Amino acid sequence: MNRHNAPILASLALLLLSGAFFAEKYAPEVWNSPLLATKTSQYQLHTPLFPLGTHIPSDIRGALTLTPQHNPVLITVPTIIHSSGTLTIEPGVNIFVHENAYLINQGTLHINGNQASPVSFTSNELNPQNRTWAGLIIEPSSTTTLNHVTLQYATPTLTCQPGSHASLSHLKITDTHLGLYLDSSACLLTDSQIISQRAGAITKNNPFDLKTNFVNAPIPIEEH
Repeated sequence: MNRHNAPILASLALLLLSGAFFAEKYAPEVWNSPLLATKTSQYQLHTPLFPLGTHIPSDIRGALTLTPQHNPVLITVPTIIHSSGTLTIEPGVNIFVHENAYLINQGTLHINGNQASPVSFTSNELNPQNRTWAGLIIEPSSTTTLNHVTLQYATPTLTCQPGSHASLSHLKITDTHLGLYLDSSACLLTDSQIISQRAGAITKNNPFDLKTNFVNAPIPIEEH
């Protein structure tokens, strides 16, 4: 160390010690506070409503049936029903989805809610800023049936890809920016509600039946 710098460093050390003594004695609320203002106090990232529950596996290749005895059911990561897989969800099942997770159907999906006991999908995040998940994605050659299902906080909530087949009845879609992305004439929605903050549905050359469905937001039609 340069001997000419030693007095300067000693003076700085004494100054820092004096400041620390002053802060501890006369401003304890500052001394005892965290050095950095943590953003987690404002943005509680990944704070699950249910940290424990029945986890749906990320890859479904066989038969899986969920009943109310499995509640709460958790989807924590992107999940795929493969072509060999079948997922059956019985009335009264409550499913909680982590931020940005989704469910893709390449096989068979039957969600069998009823009027008295619908099946529900909602966010598993406590913080409102982290509640968006990526919905249900229906791929070609899959079989999908949804009856009496409520879906909340997903954008887009339902995606029907070209060539997909689905029977969607008595759905209630809320807290979304896009309720339905429809690119298949064989994906049929009836007796359902879409309450969206932006677009109710986007359709590609497919008519959307407003006689049996209620949508509170615009329905743009995209041409191929």
